[in-house]
Amino acid sequence: MIQYLCDRCGNEIPPTQTRFSLNMQLFASKENLYFSESDLKKDLRAEMDQLIRQMERMDPDQLNDEVYVRYEFDVCSACRKELYFQFRRRLPLDFPKIERYN
Repeated sequence: MIQYLCDRCGNEIPPTQTRFSLNMQLFASKENLYFSESDLKKDLRAEMDQLIRQMERMDPDQLNDEVYVRYEFDVCSACRKELYFQFRRRLPLDFPKIERYN
């Protein structure tokens, strides 16, 4: 039998209780992409080459996470209620830090 634990409080979610799924995506906003006329006059090839050299020295997972990361959490009904009110009132989340597992 599958046993579910709440990713927020750590309590077991009994099979008779509703399990809620919280999906979160963090990604780079495309609204910040702005190119001025002076940007278009630059040597873009040299800048791209420099950027590629910088990226080659970086950790691929870190590069990927800078652009997009997705998390999925199972939460119990009590934690769902607390999170709901936090989101509604735009309060800071007290969600635990999630470590990445490979």
